Amino acid sequence: MWGFPGNIMKIIVRVTSSTDPRCAVGTRGRATLFASYNGVRSDSVQFKFPAACKAHDHVYHGTEVNNQVPPL
Repeated sequence: MWGFPGNIMKIIVRVTSSTDPRCAVGTRGRATLFASYNGVRSDSVQFKFPAACKAHDHVYHGTEVNNQVPPL
């Protein structure tokens, strides 16, 4: 992602609380975390939900994101 080498983790998330009547509690979505490495700071977190919760899809990228991947 963003053209830099790194690690990607894709996880399933669920809505646990909602004030949006179209986005029901229990709706499943996906979070993709990207952690860059080799001294390049270009991490991101992306949330994707099905149509009922589409308004809550977000991408966070840049200085507000700092994903850490431990060395093996």
